[in-house]
Amino acid sequence: MPVASRKPCAHPGCGVTVNRTDRWCATHRKQSARQSMRQRREDPVKRRALAFYSSKAWREARAVWLADHPLCVDCMADKRLVAATVVDHIVEINAGGAMLDPDNFQSLCHTCHSKKTRRDGGAW
Repeated sequence: MPVASRKPCAHPGCGVTVNRTDRWCATHRKQSARQSMRQRREDPVKRRALAFYSSKAWREARAVWLADHPLCVDCMADKRLVAATVVDHIVEINAGGAMLDPDNFQSLCHTCHSKKTRRDGGAW
């Protein structure tokens, strides 16, 4: 069976080859994650979101919501029973949605939440 070709790490100047499905080598993958977190902390909007999602109030609201609404609403609409892992804000916080209002919450599985994020135009 043929073996997939490898490609160079995406970090400028790095000559390490990685699998086609990977972007960075092990060294630069860690560096990229640190850089992404640093950029989130430096951006005022992302810093606010990071602080909110780390807050005790959000962790408690999320736990209560998932206990009361354990199934993904999008999957249930497709007649599938899938456990919810994410409490999603129906109206994004950056678009004026209420942060801790249960009327703005919905339970989603990771896959459905990723689809909604892409559909809405990005990540926080």
